[in-house]
Amino acid sequence: MMNVMGQTPAQIFSRFAGGDPLENLGRGDVKYHLGSHRTYTTRHGKEMYLALGFNPSHLEAITPVMSGRVRAGQDLMGDAERSRMLLVSIHGDAAVMGQGVYAETLNLAGLHGYGIGGTIRVVINNQVGFTTNPIDSRSTVYCTAVADMLHVPVFHVNGDDPEAAAHVAKLAVAFRQAFHTDVIIDLVCYRRFGHNEGDEPTFTQPLMYEKIKRQPSVRAIYQKVLLDRGTVDRAQVQQMDDDSRAEFEAALDEVRRLGFSTAPPPMHGVWESYRGGPDATVPEVETKVPRETLEAISRHTTTVPEVETKVPRETLEAITRHITTVPEGFHLHPKLGRFLDELSAMGRGEAPVSWAFAEHMAYGSLVLEGACVRLSGQDAMRGTFTHRHAGWVDHEDERHYLPLMTLPGAKGKFEVHNSPLSEFAVLGFEFGYSLAAPETLVIWEAQFGDFCNGAQVII
Repeated sequence: MMNVMGQTPAQIFSRFAGGDPLENLGRGDVKYHLGSHRTYTTRHGKEMYLALGFNPSHLEAITPVMSGRVRAGQDLMGDAERSRMLLVSIHGDAAVMGQGVYAETLNLAGLHGYGIGGTIRVVINNQVGFTTNPIDSRSTVYCTAVADMLHVPVFHVNGDDPEAAAHVAKLAVAFRQAFHTDVIIDLVCYRRFGHNEGDEPTFTQPLMYEKIKRQPSVRAIYQKVLLDRGTVDRAQVQQMDDDSRAEFEAALDEVRRLGFSTAPPPMHGVWESYRGGPDATVPEVETKVPRETLEAISRHTTTVPEVETKVPRETLEAITRHITTVPEGFHLHPKLGRFLDELSAMGRGEAPVSWAFAEHMAYGSLVLEGACVRLSGQDAMRGTFTHRHAGWVDHEDERHYLPLMTLPGAKGKFEVHNSPLSEFAVLGFEFGYSLAAPETLVIWEAQFGDFCNGAQVII
């Protein structure tokens, strides 16, 4: 929050003081899970946008969401090589092995519709899951064994050695940029005071915490390294300690005297042009209104407004012609010919409109107007009941053709992805994508209603 995201010590202390209730509307979670954003200027004067995702207490639920958010950002900036935006994902050791959505998300890494050019995954390995020992939380030596499916580097590094950790971090970034794969950093460390500042870890790990009690802090260890090298002297070390404590004391005093510091507003970047929501402002006003006013509001709000949604007939006819025309040299499946004939008859007004036809018209007219459409789900391209056929497979060489991707005059992009048999991670990914792409219609299709059961955490 402070060292990376640039929040002030006063903002940090305000979280412990309780925070502004209005500021926290819709954000009911512990202070460690709150997000942030900033523009950071590097030492070479280059500006970088940094975003920390809000992490709900569903442990790894945020992992696929942030993957989708990065994919959307890459798509919007035309980053085909996926090298200009990077996801750094931070995990606990118990959650990495224990939460199935972590493995589901790892499985997305190399898939065409979900790849983001590699993620740097930092495991904060506390060697205990709250009160559960590793022997009770996994069947493997390393908590990172679940990542073996990807055949990517896993660096195990001592958390008491800041220079080793920094070296591995630079190596991980260089590897990811060169080979566009995930890189895992297993930072072997500990929680000095247990799960949180109010915990008593000696209830369950007395021997481990007796060792931790005797272990010098990372700061003390590194100070000794710098003193032994002659990089600093004791007077400089003491001055740094005094300056840091004075800064924190002043910030705490500021919070106690002046109240709470406000967090940056969430509606920024791609969402700057959007407004609304009942919680945008909560002014102190007279709440009593005349009965006639309430009756007028009631009459208005129970009437569905007429929103213009129709498109010219010529547009629908043009879409129909394109999606029912087989490219030269393409070998269509014999049974698809009748399906295309039926769509053509619907376009001419000679047959009742089917769900599939309505979908094609909706998606086609959207991309012609400049909106993008992203559809995903198990068997989404063909459709579970062979109803959609958004993409065709050549009957002789299995090459794919998606008519709506080649629609003449389209200003937006249409894409459809058959997802892996995953609901939790895939819906999380698509939700994350929608967060960064407000001008894109993002659709996740549950193959059957019970598929929503596995996606409930995201929902």
